[in-house]
Formats: sequence, structure tokens, C-alpha cells
Amino acid sequence: GYPVHRYKVAAFVLSAALAGLAGGLFAMSHQFVTLDALHWTTSGQAVVMVVLGGIGTLWGPILGAVILIPLSEFTRSYIGGSGSGVDLMLYGGLVMAVALLKPEGLIRLFAKKTRKPGPAR
Repeated sequence: GYPVHRYKVAAFVLSAALAGLAGGLFAMSHQFVTLDALHWTTSGQAVVMVVLGGIGTLWGPILGAVILIPLSEFTRSYIGGSGSGVDLMLYGGLVMAVALLKPEGLIRLFAKKTRKPGPAR
């Protein structure tokens, strides 16, 4: 068999190294480090991107980011200026619609329709 424990540890180390690199670059670009540097909305938005685009796919989170970042900026600048929260309701409505109508993510809209071979008859 495969050395599963070794692969899991390697994946954990790689993800921790990438997170550390991202944190270091963030600190360098902002010239200071504080506990309040990242709000819960930043990590929450990253999770929403993954869920919206498609969990377990390579291009799903990228598609989610391509859709959600411009949408959130557009709604915040054109609709959210009044402070009524309409921009957040539209944003949440899109996420709920995708979760209900396409729970495997939007990336499946672009996936090739493959049929699994059934048992031989």
C-alpha cells in the first residue's frame, strides 16, 4: 500500500508553508503585524468561494473567486453605499441559490458529461 501517514504529513507541511508564505507577504506589504489584520470575513469569503466554485476541484475555487470578488465589489460600491445592507442580501442570495440548485458547485456546469460504465450485460 501507500504510506498514507507520510502523504498526509507532507500535505500538512506544504499547506502550512504556503500559509506562512502568504502571511509573510501580507506583513511585508502592510509593514506591520497585528492580530486584527485579517477579519473573519476574509476567511469566510474564501470558504464561500470554494463552496460556490466546487469543493474538491482545482478550478472550482478559482471560478468562485472570479465570480464573487467582482460581485462583492460591484454591489458594495453601487448598492451598498446607503448602508441598508442590500448588497449583502444579494451576495447571500446568490450563494444560497447556488447551494440549492447546484450543490456540487458552479464548476460542474463546465465539466464534461461522462457516463460511468455500468456492469457488462
